Amino acid sequence: MPSAAAFSAATSLAADKASEIASLARRLPKAELHLHLDGSLSDAFCTERMPALGVVSPLVRHPRFATFSEWAVAAKSDPGLLSDDMMSCRHAAGNDKLNLFNWANQFLQTEADLEAATAELCSRLASDHAVVYCELRFCPTLHTLRGLSEASALEAVLRGFASVGLPGGVIVCALRTLAPEHWAAMAALAADSAAVGFDVAGFEPGFGLEPMREAISAGVASPG
Repeated sequence: MPSAAAFSAATSLAADKASEIASLARRLPKAELHLHLDGSLSDAFCTERMPALGVVSPLVRHPRFATFSEWAVAAKSDPGLLSDDMMSCRHAAGNDKLNLFNWANQFLQTEADLEAATAELCSRLASDHAVVYCELRFCPTLHTLRGLSEASALEAVLRGFASVGLPGGVIVCALRTLAPEHWAAMAALAADSAAVGFDVAGFEPGFGLEPMREAISAGVASPG
């Protein structure tokens, strides 16, 4: 049976080793190949925009949470923790599921906000997480709730990405839950822009890929 002193020393050594490994992991160069813009907003970005939108901070609504991250983790399994005034963003996605993506999209409905969010995210990736290559994905249709066009939404994100100089690019997503016209439009938008790819996203149960065959084929066949 180890003595209390030996146990304490071993525990301290293990903690030091874990800290060393975590520090190394932060410094290692990384590639992000599937990063959702609307799932990667910072606390500061959202908080700054809440007053103008009349959004109450979730930390005020639910004071038992000390940080945004703590609230967000809980909200993934308990949608009841999300604001109940998000019907517009829910319907834009073609279903009534309330989730963190839809909650975050209320802060991404202007060119200025899309460009700023993208630039801020890319800067954080490079400076805080040693990311050296990133493919950022989003669906332009989800950012048209206040009159912005899908093409303008994409251009704003492309500008924000280019402003940082991080290698990589933007992937245009089509949502499984929307109509075939949407899929074709997103494939065409990706092909006619500086986007690096076209992909599908969204709620999967009951929304297989077979109906999207034509849009996906068009995207794959694009010279870009």
